[in-house]
Amino acid sequence: MSSKNEKALADAVSLQPLTGKPLPFLQFLSELVEHPERAETAAGLIVRAVKKRGLVNDADIEEIQKQSPDRARYLRMLKTQGIPLYKAFMHVRGSQRTVARIMKFLESAASNGYQLRQLLVIIGGPGSGKSYLMDAFKAVLEGEEVYVVQGCPVHENPLNQLKLLKPDQVRELSALLGAGDLLDEALKVAGEPCEHCWSKAMESADSTTPSLANVMVQPIKLSSRKAGIATWMPSSDGQGCDLLTALRQGSRGMIDMPEAFAVAEPAPGQVLELDLLLDATEYRRIPSMKEACSKVAGTMPLDALLMLQSNEGAFRRFIKAQADPKRFMRRAIILGTPYNTAVCEEVQAYLDFINVLKARPHIDPLALRLAATLAVASRMKKESDTGVSLDVRIRMYNGENLFVAKRSSSISRSSDSDRWNSGMLASLESKPADGTENRNVQVTDLWDAAGEKEAMEGLSVPLMLSAVSQVCELSMHGKGAKQCIPALSMLGYMRARIEMELQTPELQDADRKVLENCREFLKELKYKTETPSLVEKEYRRLLREQILRAFAPDYEDRAELDFDVYRTHAKAAATGAEKVFDKRYGKTVEIDSEFLESLERLMGKTTGSERSEFRQALETELSDTIRQQIKEFGSSANVKVSWRTLPALRIAIAKKLDEDIAKDVERCLTDEMNLNSDTDRKMRQESLERFESLGYCQHCSKKALAYIKDFKLWSLQS
Repeated sequence: MSSKNEKALADAVSLQPLTGKPLPFLQFLSELVEHPERAETAAGLIVRAVKKRGLVNDADIEEIQKQSPDRARYLRMLKTQGIPLYKAFMHVRGSQRTVARIMKFLESAASNGYQLRQLLVIIGGPGSGKSYLMDAFKAVLEGEEVYVVQGCPVHENPLNQLKLLKPDQVRELSALLGAGDLLDEALKVAGEPCEHCWSKAMESADSTTPSLANVMVQPIKLSSRKAGIATWMPSSDGQGCDLLTALRQGSRGMIDMPEAFAVAEPAPGQVLELDLLLDATEYRRIPSMKEACSKVAGTMPLDALLMLQSNEGAFRRFIKAQADPKRFMRRAIILGTPYNTAVCEEVQAYLDFINVLKARPHIDPLALRLAATLAVASRMKKESDTGVSLDVRIRMYNGENLFVAKRSSSISRSSDSDRWNSGMLASLESKPADGTENRNVQVTDLWDAAGEKEAMEGLSVPLMLSAVSQVCELSMHGKGAKQCIPALSMLGYMRARIEMELQTPELQDADRKVLENCREFLKELKYKTETPSLVEKEYRRLLREQILRAFAPDYEDRAELDFDVYRTHAKAAATGAEKVFDKRYGKTVEIDSEFLESLERLMGKTTGSERSEFRQALETELSDTIRQQIKEFGSSANVKVSWRTLPALRIAIAKKLDEDIAKDVERCLTDEMNLNSDTDRKMRQESLERFESLGYCQHCSKKALAYIKDFKLWSLQS
């Protein structure tokens, strides 16, 4: 190997050092005015590290739109509700609302709120993604730089040393540095220096005069293997580190504690290890040594985010076992981490897994969607106080803007009895567009009515990934394998998998209820005339939508034209005009009352007064809706009047078009052998090619088309 190549290889595998060049304390102080972030708390550091990675913006969503329109729509919905989309956590599918709540806690702590003296308890079911989310927070911190007193065992913030000065000295120092209130603000949350740092100032070997000038400061990069990031969980002696060691390592960053409450009571003659957290939170300090007493007996300051993970049962058992439960409860903020309830995010989680496989089958474009719909349905309440059906709620959770009128009774929030305790973080509310209440059910109404405990139970992501893995294996190597997964095969596999899971020994009651609900959601039809189960109903809706669009590639243009014509004629009719310019003909014609009434009937407006009222209010409704959307999005760039603007009119236009297109579909799919005109034969061929281009292989397409013809899906209502 040539020396040139050897150097290039060495450069290619080089890494950044964990520590930087030490600098005197006085230099650190003099540079602090320009770099105040060097003195921030651990909470401030985490907030800054997360925000440094940015938010998902409109351009990012446009890129996502190219691969997954459903997911792009879902993210836009979250943005509309004022939920920030942090890029650092986008790979943790469906975590956006949970992350927003954690960030709300951290921002309060970073502002020196009482949250700085509390720990965060993350409660979630098995496989809910607690650890995956905590790993994402640790990944954000990995490599972040903090300034510490050189050699300090807890990586102390150098500004803790100012505690050794008298108040008048601090004021004089601030004036000399031109630091304003910077030092005073830092001292409000500073800890008492540990013995090591105190000795550096008071007992420096190369100076007889005690002075902070004797202290050296060193920049270090946080690392889960060295400093600032730690993971601890209860373990037997000799099988893991003790909590005190983990607290020392995680100081200036975060300590993640999986299964933190697995041990509810101490062993005979010992103290409960978690008791260390009582001082670690409220007083932000820990014992200086593991021994009960030594030459350096005392405490060390702790500046770290404490995040404890647990399932609900273990947490309840732990609290019940405590003689004084409040000593923990008042120091804790409890946050539930529900299972994902967005179908598009669930599908993306499956795709993330499938992309790791060496050999992958072709997958029907609706197969994963059906599995995801089952998973999401299993996690949501079957009934809602809003009166909105489960299938519609699933679609709204997925970002669809559906038109659902509110019931006469108000939609109320979940009661406090639904929450575990008063420390539970409340759900984030959407940004109100104005002072008026929406007349239609909004997704935030559904979130609030569902309460904090929704999706705390259900099919876990690990179980679903196991199912996806197995169905991929069967499609590649099973008996009669076609190396593809039709949607109906996915349905059949999930039915069998649920039955197998129901045979699990010692199955818990809550898990059995979830699986029995899934059995209902997947119920197989005995007769064609039966009402389909929730998942099969969704399959029919999606499949019908696909085939109709395949036969009408100009769907959007036709819908927009119908909207323009309706708007023009309705506006003219509302003013009493008899004629109007019509785009369809390029000339002035009489008001097309038949066209107006056909759409209005589809909107449920059957009387003359209802029709007249709607026409007269149309332009005002459009203006108000656009104004509301601009307030929600914060910009008019992506807001325009279209056929989708008013839900009622959008549904009517879609129904009209679907009915027209359904006639073509029925003719081409049922009479394909008797198509007489070249135009019809060409339309059929091109439409089926468009259908396959949605992601169907020949085998999957054949299965889907057979299902469409078998159940005459073109005749179903939208």
